[in-house]
Amino acid sequence: MTGIILRVSAVYLCIFFSLASAEETSRLKLNFWSRLTMGQVVSSTREPGYDIPFEKEWLETVDGGIKVSYKLTPSLTGRLNLGAVVNVATVSPKETRTFEYSAKKVTPALLDACLEYQVGGLFSDNDLFNIELGYFPFKYNQQSTNLGEYLFRTGTYPGWIISGFEHSIDKPKLAGVHVSYTLGSLFRLRQDLIMNTEVDIFPFHDIHLSYIASPSIGKFLDASAGIQFARLITVDHRKTTLGTDPVYKGKFEPLLGYIDTTKKDTILYTFKGIKLMGRANWDIKETFGGFGSDFFGKEDLKVYGELAILGLKDYPGWYNERKDRIPKMLGFNWPTHQLTSYCVVPGLMAYGLETVKDKKLKKAIGFGTGGIIFGVGTWLMDRLLKTNSKLDILSIEFEHNPSPYVNTQDYIWKASSAVPYIPGQVIYLNYDKDWKDSMAVTDDDYRWSIYASKRFGKYVRLSAQAACDHTPKSWYTPWPAPQSAKYSDIVPKNDDWYFMMRLSINF
Repeated sequence: MTGIILRVSAVYLCIFFSLASAEETSRLKLNFWSRLTMGQVVSSTREPGYDIPFEKEWLETVDGGIKVSYKLTPSLTGRLNLGAVVNVATVSPKETRTFEYSAKKVTPALLDACLEYQVGGLFSDNDLFNIELGYFPFKYNQQSTNLGEYLFRTGTYPGWIISGFEHSIDKPKLAGVHVSYTLGSLFRLRQDLIMNTEVDIFPFHDIHLSYIASPSIGKFLDASAGIQFARLITVDHRKTTLGTDPVYKGKFEPLLGYIDTTKKDTILYTFKGIKLMGRANWDIKETFGGFGSDFFGKEDLKVYGELAILGLKDYPGWYNERKDRIPKMLGFNWPTHQLTSYCVVPGLMAYGLETVKDKKLKKAIGFGTGGIIFGVGTWLMDRLLKTNSKLDILSIEFEHNPSPYVNTQDYIWKASSAVPYIPGQVIYLNYDKDWKDSMAVTDDDYRWSIYASKRFGKYVRLSAQAACDHTPKSWYTPWPAPQSAKYSDIVPKNDDWYFMMRLSINF
């Protein structure tokens, strides 16, 4: 199947290039890209008897493709970004000795395929109107390097979250229509309206409606407030609200709904819900007139944050407390000067990530000393040779997600259920009425991420990340694998973490 898709895509590209070659070459833009990504899961807590082990596993992917942009008219542009992902790090259950699962896998990838209409000066001299139709990437939290972007990387009931290495930078992919309008210069207001169909998470095909308003003042402050009516239009009501299906009606009530004692009726749990989002970004440098331009980089000293409510409605039983459905993140772009980044950060990371208390100080001194030597050396090299060894960005992000449940889509896929997954329990077990309090998980509420990126010339970029985030195991496990909890996080607990590195080439 993969080979057929790739061959068909190649034929379409050849036809496209043949037609385009007859037109003005200035209309056509081609971009070829490739990436080599490798890293290791340093620690990963495993659920006994039901999980694929990730502890000390090396993960690696190679992906690449071609991005085509063609101006049909001065205002209308067609975009196509096709690629392929080679996963050479699939992790399989070691108890079964089925290492065939770990064989190289090649998967075609569609990253962008849409028509974009853009026109300025529609109602005033400083406005911009834009429409995207098709399959397109979208990002509203421009500063986020890992955590956040909650409107399009979360669920409502249950409130799962997805993040991962450069997943935010690559932007979530949406299928539908996106309309935006921006007005103003010093004070600007951008408005985004998106209607998209669900193509990633079961149940498929449901229609989401999202609206985001993003005011900004100059270069130093911008913010957003957004709302999403998740699964506003349900294409198959039996799947979105499972208890309406005759096959399940009246069965496994704790998985389907609860009894409303006042109405004497069963209220069904559903994947539908309303999300709210708020975010802000403050550039400290620009607030004070862009001070320290010789010392600080363009992205340095930016403070940003985001919070969301994943489901406004409370449901007795599983979803009693709205405060349990409010994830929040805070980020800061650390100064990238060699004397503050290379000198300070290695020692702090070594101290914080070392689990043996007696070794913390020793390791911090060792890494800190090496960082000082490297930082001072690169600083002197830049001054003498007129080079630039400073990082482009060094971001530090933290997240608090107070949900009492495991962050996983396990029951969504395996039981078509809108209730949370409970470790160690059978899917169709009759739980106690006091579900949340008796089964709460409290050692996975905090997440963090340290991300660095550096571009070399026009074509090469190096990036790296150490993190405890919400990278799902499903990205690196056999599919389907009904006997393994492959939808949980690779680093599920507060003390777990991994590191990743990437070489990106664009030309």
